[in-house]
Amino acid sequence: KLDQTDANLSSLKGRLNWPVDGRILRRFGQTREDGFGTWQGLVIGTNDQAEVKSVQRGKVAYAGYLLGYGLVVVLAHNDGHATIYGHNQRLTVQTGDTVQARQVIAIAGNTGSLDVAGVYFGVTRNGKAINPGPWLN
Repeated sequence: KLDQTDANLSSLKGRLNWPVDGRILRRFGQTREDGFGTWQGLVIGTNDQAEVKSVQRGKVAYAGYLLGYGLVVVLAHNDGHATIYGHNQRLTVQTGDTVQARQVIAIAGNTGSLDVAGVYFGVTRNGKAINPGPWLN
């Protein structure tokens, strides 16, 4: 069982719940079709209106629009890690909010450059993108 009170990510590599039910459509490092370079995270295809859940406790560092990613939530965690959730049609949290692990933070959509319903999921460490795939269970 994941510790709901700890906002660190480091100890959870390979054990994080997926932010949404679905399958991977785009992989880390794959070239983007929209000219924005390569994917710095995963795109997980899901049902329109699916609930997007935080993978771990954290603080909302940013909730709003980001070019190429649509409506985005960025969660800051205690240990220099952040998780990013993009292409949402609606956000259910605001910048500054504290969220619990598995809290619904957005409703999936296809805002930004996505042509199907899905969620962009990224992980950064000290601001640098790292492959989120090995973090998920």
